[in-house]
Amino acid sequence: MGSTEAKKLSEAYIKEMSKQLTDASERGDYNQFIKIAEDVIEDTDGEIQEILLKGTLYNLYQGKCGENVLSNGFPYFYKPSNENRAKCLAVLNKEKTINTLEELVEDLEEFIAANKGSQEQIVWAYTQLVYSAETLERIYSGEDSSRSERYRKIKEEYEDLRK
Repeated sequence: MGSTEAKKLSEAYIKEMSKQLTDASERGDYNQFIKIAEDVIEDTDGEIQEILLKGTLYNLYQGKCGENVLSNGFPYFYKPSNENRAKCLAVLNKEKTINTLEELVEDLEEFIAANKGSQEQIVWAYTQLVYSAETLERIYSGEDSSRSERYRKIKEEYEDLRK
């Protein structure tokens, strides 16, 4: 493909990567799914695809897979199946869950500030940012009050801006 910029703009690239992600998921090869997702995230830095895939990884690192999983607003780019649940749970990782959520807060703030997306995407980003900051505020409330306070302020700022 040449440059990363060309990959960002290429619908064919996004379509091919989506196919590879779906194929890896259908096989229950979540480690391959993660590798492909990380490559796409790197190639789509600052784009909505990066945020959507990080949200998917956030869910996956929590072991959210299977047909009856409730979504938290982040889409699933894989087709979860109950047959692959054990394989999905093998990638369960609390540290990666938290780190990915922290990255999502930063990415969502940057996405909103850049005003790159459609109005619908921007509204969605505000909602996800408030959700993500609130989740991190709760995670850190008992162990790291400065981090908890940081995410509380972010949550409140974007709740006010969303109104």
